[in-house]
Amino acid sequence: MRRLQDEFFKDTDLRLVTITVDPERDQPEELSKYAAGYEADSDRWLFLTDPTKSKDKIYPLINGSFLMPVQEAQGELRAPGFEFIHTNNILLVDEHGVVQGKWLSTDEAEFSQLRRELKKRLKKVQNGS
Repeated sequence: MRRLQDEFFKDTDLRLVTITVDPERDQPEELSKYAAGYEADSDRWLFLTDPTKSKDKIYPLINGSFLMPVQEAQGELRAPGFEFIHTNNILLVDEHGVVQGKWLSTDEAEFSQLRRELKKRLKKVQNGS
């Protein structure tokens, strides 16, 4: 995400958005520390949580609207640092909240595809189409 911020999000109206899957722990103070570790530009890269510390709004958004599986790990799967099961995907969401694409952030080939898609979309915006 930091690479995307530096390459694409400096002089545009586009935003990077990170949504926590652990709102109980990841409140604004904690997310601010996390953002600082990535040198996130707070005008361009938003870190979202639920201030009520509830998953009741976040999980339906991630699981339902974004069709991304997320759940709390149970039993043997639950260990420190592995309390939640989720993907490492980056979604491209348009101004209407519609997912336009999904790429695995840990796969360089997919990350390159995402970069190409962002370049294409930025070019369209700059050309006024």
